[in-house]
Amino acid sequence: MRPVLIEEINEVHLQFRLIPETFQMVVAIIERCLQSVTGTKRSQLQLVGVTGLFVAVKYEELFPPPIANFVYITHESYTDSQIRKMELKMIETLDCDLSGSLPVYFLRRFSKAAVAEDIQCTMSMYFIELVKMESNVAYYKPSEVAVFVKMSVGLDDIYRPPTLQWYSRYRVEHIKPLVSKIAAIARNARTVKLNVVQVSEISNNIYASKTLWRFNRFDY
Repeated sequence: MRPVLIEEINEVHLQFRLIPETFQMVVAIIERCLQSVTGTKRSQLQLVGVTGLFVAVKYEELFPPPIANFVYITHESYTDSQIRKMELKMIETLDCDLSGSLPVYFLRRFSKAAVAEDIQCTMSMYFIELVKMESNVAYYKPSEVAVFVKMSVGLDDIYRPPTLQWYSRYRVEHIKPLVSKIAAIARNARTVKLNVVQVSEISNNIYASKTLWRFNRFDY
């Protein structure tokens, strides 16, 4: 059920035109809550998801949507009172600790160090969103995800070790276990049925094509 839940959240995230940090934060909040509270009923997952998004927008967005919008996107399956009650429960579960490291924070650091171009940053964000849809890489650290993504989309030597190795403090050997998993996610992005994160908008770009070609012949 996780892929369906995260997919729905990402769809709402796009409809509301929220910033990337909000999507990454809500995924982190949901995963932390589900890990802390065992036995969450399947019927409650949508409420957990929409409430997690409600919490994330208030933390990250300058102008967060009103709670009525969140009631509406559930087709009024839940009331604003139910969302607020779940909000208090989730905040208590997290002990009011909503801050945390997100891949985008590390990605911006690595991009600045590498003097990345706009298209390279866009591709990096795209791959990070793809990774967030997968549960089999959820346990990796945000910094690990960011450094591999940046290494993958860079076609110039400046993106390869020792530059990234210096700024990330990760050796290439440490990242290798994550390599094949993220490469597979990128290769299969077109064939996944549940995939709001579409590749169609960038697939015709020469840079994007070269990046996906690299994943297909992955040789790190």
